[in-house]
Amino acid sequence: MRVSLIALLSLLVVANCFIIMKDGYFYDNDKGKSFIPRGISYQTFVQDIGQWITYPQIEYDLREMRKANINSVRVDFAWRDIESDGEGIYKWERFDFLVNICEQYDMKMLVLIGYQWPPNYFLGHPGQKAANLSDGGWFSIHPPSPAPGLEVLPETYIFDEYWVSDVMSFTHPKSIEKYCKFLAAVSGRYKNSKAITGWVVGNEYGFLGLWSFRFDGYEQSSLDSFHKYLTDKYDNNIQEMNSIWKKDYKSFDAVMMPITYDRDDPAWADLVQWREDNVANFIAQGVKAVRQADPNHLLTYSMVGMIFGGVDWMYQAEDNKKIAYACAAAGAPLAFWAINNYPSSYPGNELRTATFGIEYAKRTGLPTVYTETGSSSTDAGYIGFDDPEDRQGKLLRNNAWEAYTSGIIGVHIFTWPDRDYITVREYGFGILKRYREPKKSYQYMLELFYQVALIEQHLPKLFTSLHFASYDVGFYWPSTVDQMYNRYQNNMAGIWGPMTRLGLRCRFL
Repeated sequence: MRVSLIALLSLLVVANCFIIMKDGYFYDNDKGKSFIPRGISYQTFVQDIGQWITYPQIEYDLREMRKANINSVRVDFAWRDIESDGEGIYKWERFDFLVNICEQYDMKMLVLIGYQWPPNYFLGHPGQKAANLSDGGWFSIHPPSPAPGLEVLPETYIFDEYWVSDVMSFTHPKSIEKYCKFLAAVSGRYKNSKAITGWVVGNEYGFLGLWSFRFDGYEQSSLDSFHKYLTDKYDNNIQEMNSIWKKDYKSFDAVMMPITYDRDDPAWADLVQWREDNVANFIAQGVKAVRQADPNHLLTYSMVGMIFGGVDWMYQAEDNKKIAYACAAAGAPLAFWAINNYPSSYPGNELRTATFGIEYAKRTGLPTVYTETGSSSTDAGYIGFDDPEDRQGKLLRNNAWEAYTSGIIGVHIFTWPDRDYITVREYGFGILKRYREPKKSYQYMLELFYQVALIEQHLPKLFTSLHFASYDVGFYWPSTVDQMYNRYQNNMAGIWGPMTRLGLRCRFL
């Protein structure tokens, strides 16, 4: 009986040490007070982007972060690095170290574990031509498109060649199975860590490649799923679909998935809705696997905060409401929402305010955290400015304060040092130079987080008791505009900014 009581008490102690949600904000049960992340999106072990930091360097970084009043890091536990030696062969050593050293320095972690880029053991040959729609293995397939290396333009399309993507299929049963197996393995291993705030189960998923800028989802399993979607939507009445699409298909199984973008094409409208549904359902399956393996930590998904691309066709099909609802329907509701929200750095651009992305995130009904926000000192928007680092720092500071005062429950600045092996614009997002020499933007970050920490210390309920004035203007966002998502965002943002400057509060309906 005594052994049982001790075991029970130890379980209660563990259960009480995790971060929970309270009144719409993070609450640290271990310390008995609210927790407002003042964070860095910190890349440690991510080979694909050339980030592979040594143990002493990580310890040095964490020590310096704590001096700078940083209390949270968004980190990557990359699938391709953990399971690189083969299926079921997990390389935990580096990630064990990271969890342990964060516990030692009292550094909370938001851990990104959901990736659409699978490890090398995955069946398929990314980058090669697909002989047929089943030739991608467990990977997705690009539609007929330019050969690798050619810019994606209408005049460069080759309409009789399909290509195997580097992104996993969101619909193939095997890819879903392997994905969920990994998520369960990593979340189950660290389920008792009090350093972890929550799991970020996916980041910027969609049917448009983040780096390839090609559509995905043309493999046979996706085509089969699309056929089922159409069959259900049109109540198994092919004549009804034909009358709307202006086609003459004999059956739903004969329907071809649209290839080229047309904002006025009802077939493309159906394709967009199918893509949104599948992204949401795929994420929900992963979230459910994590919840079953780890009942302790909070769950979220991280989405593009504002515009992904500047033209109509570049819509990746992330719908925040559908994702949140799908996770809840799967029995694994998200505790909060997360966005990667990057205001424009270009003078005169109305998206220099991030409230557009913040208010759009509120459509989920969930508290929202910034898993990434930043400004690059090597962005083209800095051309003509004498001091890009100083400008970067001012934009970072202003963006973070705008977020905190708009109801964002935590901010993570992207990123710590500048990064090699990446594009010119991406290189300069660090607040430190490549070899840890502080940029001018570091001083702005230092002052920002010092001020936030002071507020937490002396006015602990200032953030958590924020009350907002009622909204003055509502922006209507029906699903029918999703096929021109980017244009709709740009046009509305052009109105949003002036209304905000007039003192009006805007929201989405």
